[in-house]
Amino acid sequence: MKLKTTFDESLGKFTALVVGEVGETGISKCLFLRDPAGTLTCIMDPDLLGADDRKILAEKAEDSLNPYVESDGFAVATAAELFDESLARENTGIRIRVSYEGREFSIRFLDRRVMGGAWLQKHENISASKRLIFASLKGGVGRSTALCVLAANLASEGYRVLAIDMDVEAPGIGSMLLDDSTMPRFGLLDYLVESGLQEVDDDFYNCLIGPSWLAAGHGVVSVIPAIGVEGVKNPQNILSKLARAYLNGRNDAALGITEKMKRLLDRIDPRCHHLGHVAGHSAHRDQLD
Repeated sequence: MKLKTTFDESLGKFTALVVGEVGETGISKCLFLRDPAGTLTCIMDPDLLGADDRKILAEKAEDSLNPYVESDGFAVATAAELFDESLARENTGIRIRVSYEGREFSIRFLDRRVMGGAWLQKHENISASKRLIFASLKGGVGRSTALCVLAANLASEGYRVLAIDMDVEAPGIGSMLLDDSTMPRFGLLDYLVESGLQEVDDDFYNCLIGPSWLAAGHGVVSVIPAIGVEGVKNPQNILSKLARAYLNGRNDAALGITEKMKRLLDRIDPRCHHLGHVAGHSAHRDQLD
């Protein structure tokens, strides 16, 4: 059975369909919205098409893009019809380029995701200690080893280094740079979960960091492992924590992985007076912020 459309082509195909009705000038007055399930809605200025024409276009979209558009007659709608006037603001969403069958379009796009929305946020310039990211698209390529080598080199030159293991699904930095006597009570996985549910205090931050032997009496190498002592003592909770680590904050929808890490480094930086940061990131793209 041939699929009517796929996720990868759905947005471009929908855009081309709308452009066919309102033209490339009219598309500038539209916002394409993707919901957490992956279905699309085109929110357009009510002056572009009347209610009847919007309904006809919505039916065309449902016929050619099912299941990747809303199937309740609102594949094409105004912000008022969706009872969300925020969708009518010109600054809602980001501008991206999409293509379909050789044609390319510039559109405004809003992706409402359960997690990983940080990829769609505008990033701020960071004015703090230097922060280096070790990343790869697969494991076993020597990322952790390279991090340790650089951390040791910086420490030998008298720098203070903080190594953070963000690979919470396959951690390694903690076991490489810490032992049982220096392993902190909590790890980054605990921070990601707890900070999404409640305000964490100074005592909690202090329990995230362990001193490493790697400095060998020169500079300082501190480590935030992915999993701390409490995680080792309670392994039955690890999978449950992983399932919640990348969710946005319960009381703050903007508190995604990027904001959580920013808050962590902002708190740790002045506390430890680090002159250099070495941050180890997971290979998974939605964890690289």
